[in-house]
Amino acid sequence: MKRSGLLQSRHTGGSGGRCRQFKKQITNQAAIRPYAAMVAACAAADPRRRAPIWRKGGTTLGPQPRDYGYAFPKKMAKGALRDALAAKIRDGQMVVVDALAVSEPKTRAAAQLLKGLGHVRKTLVIDVEPTDALVLSTRNLAGVRLVPANRVTARDVMDCATVIASQAALTRLQEALA
Repeated sequence: MKRSGLLQSRHTGGSGGRCRQFKKQITNQAAIRPYAAMVAACAAADPRRRAPIWRKGGTTLGPQPRDYGYAFPKKMAKGALRDALAAKIRDGQMVVVDALAVSEPKTRAAAQLLKGLGHVRKTLVIDVEPTDALVLSTRNLAGVRLVPANRVTARDVMDCATVIASQAALTRLQEALA
């Protein structure tokens, strides 16, 4: 491999200080050093050229992976849910029924049930343990969200216009928030 005239050694016959076996063309370009330390009179450089000073090299002080997660305090979450439910009750946007049940898993049956209970826009339906028929019949209704009583959040309550809850679910919520 030929080197530039500046880096060639005058005392080795132009071979750059290499033995005869290294005169063959080297196929692995990562193994080629940019310059020999003894010839260039400076430190030997990394053959992979990952330093930021080289073309296509690394980034100086690049981004580091960080975790910006925040664990919301449980007492604050309970207080927020308590306040959200109180606001819905105060505004008259909460409907309490004895039981939420549909006879068969049909969307039309759930739509008629919810329309009779006051579903207009976004509605949150809370039940202790929703039956499979209720889950299947409400999942295709636009603006209706069915949530078990132990999974209700303050965001769910504040995001909807109407809250429909069963009496058992309301009792479970009162026990959890007390």
